[in-house]
Amino acid sequence: TKSVYVVNGAVNRDWEDIALDENNNIWAAETGDNSQVWNDYSFYVFPEPDPYAGGGMSAQSTKYTFIYPDGKKDSEATFIWQGHPYFVQKRPTNARVYWLGELNASRTVTAEFVGEFNNANNWITGADISRDGRRLALIHDGNDSHWIIERNVFSDSINDFFRIPLSQWRINFANGQGEAISFVNGSYDFVVANEEGNFWRVNQGQYDNVTNCSNGAINSLCKCGVGNY
Repeated sequence: TKSVYVVNGAVNRDWEDIALDENNNIWAAETGDNSQVWNDYSFYVFPEPDPYAGGGMSAQSTKYTFIYPDGKKDSEATFIWQGHPYFVQKRPTNARVYWLGELNASRTVTAEFVGEFNNANNWITGADISRDGRRLALIHDGNDSHWIIERNVFSDSINDFFRIPLSQWRINFANGQGEAISFVNGSYDFVVANEEGNFWRVNQGQYDNVTNCSNGAINSLCKCGVGNY
């Protein structure tokens, strides 16, 4: 541990993910709800602290509270694109994706539905988007699946990742209840962390050149054509 910071104005009921936006603000996702019982959900946003400045410091947060348009949900995966949070439903069905189009800290807003990832009811526990917005990473904690989805360079819709993906890779290796996934330093390399404290890095070259569904460099690696999930 490099240092510990207090996030002022925040309460940790069930934080499930963390993401960094283009302005180096951290978004902490208060979106966990295993039993789907909470009346609302939140994001706490605060400037990224300097981890080398020493401990005992604090960061002031802004709270954005929201509800879903279609009932209470459990979410463990968040990514930020163009200053807005997108979050992925974990259970009990396919991964429905929502976003906060309106960022208003003065009232509870209603999230908007974006699209649905047809993942055969595999619960999504983490997500990230590449710095250029071309690729989306998703992770599942149960069957060791990791998806990298690519959209067209001209796309301006997050829904295109699910509706008309340009490419999709499904990478399988034993992740021991993988709970987090992130692209690395502006590249398409990604890292994975699990609840037991283990950590993996997968380089772009290990999956990018796979041309069909077959065994690959990472135990089980599959690149699916457009429309195949």
